Amino acid sequence: MKTLSKIALIAVGITYAITANAQSCDKKGWQTIREDSIKVWKRSDNPAFFFKSKMTIDADGSPRAYNPPNTGLDHICNACACNHNQPIKPWNCYGIVLVDGQPYIQGANDPAPGYYVSPTSLVDRTRTRNTDPRRYVDSEKIPYIALPPEVINQQCRPDGKACLGDIGFVLNTRNGRSAFVIVADQGPRNKIGEGSIALARALDINSSPINGGVNSASILYLVFPKSGNGSPKSVQQINSAGSALLQSWGGQQRLEDCLNQHGGG
Repeated sequence: MKTLSKIALIAVGITYAITANAQSCDKKGWQTIREDSIKVWKRSDNPAFFFKSKMTIDADGSPRAYNPPNTGLDHICNACACNHNQPIKPWNCYGIVLVDGQPYIQGANDPAPGYYVSPTSLVDRTRTRNTDPRRYVDSEKIPYIALPPEVINQQCRPDGKACLGDIGFVLNTRNGRSAFVIVADQGPRNKIGEGSIALARALDINSSPINGGVNSASILYLVFPKSGNGSPKSVQQINSAGSALLQSWGGQQRLEDCLNQHGGG
């Protein structure tokens, strides 16, 4: 009996050691996003990076994002440099497509006639016309995130940063809701934590680009650099790729444990 007890204890010890090793996290700070002092982390044995931040809502890519009477999903001054109380002249825009210096308005055969065309950084290259709303990733349909230049490289150089079209995983730590995402847009420098309308809905948070989102650092992001092919994907394709990548990384619980180890967050 004593011999059997010793064997049992050894077996338990081995199991515990394996489990502990599987969930260990030798993480290191990789980047710090200045405005909110958000630390972006990497494990020493894996190129994926992760961080915990707020989430603002990005309407870009939705055919209904912006329109001339400013009754779209988002305010036009979130697409152009302007004063909220004054007309926009000249048009200095980064969130709507301009043709000859003027906003292009969708026609009868487009998804939202009368609305401007709102682009995303990630595009469907098979649609060559930049005034085609279908060329871009629809914020209302596709769960995506936008990342700042500190952690994304649109030229997709081998520098550890993400590329457009890469896959990620996002968790709402308040309610446990999660979603797999695609990196579809580049946001401004010094700010991090931005997702599409579809992502907000999946996480069960207010999806309004004007007054929605989450102001506290309660959204956990994990991004897998060089996991995409530079092209948009369907929700099904994002979920399939994301599930395999997350499992290979160690799963959701390991992500939560890893972030919380050694004062992370």
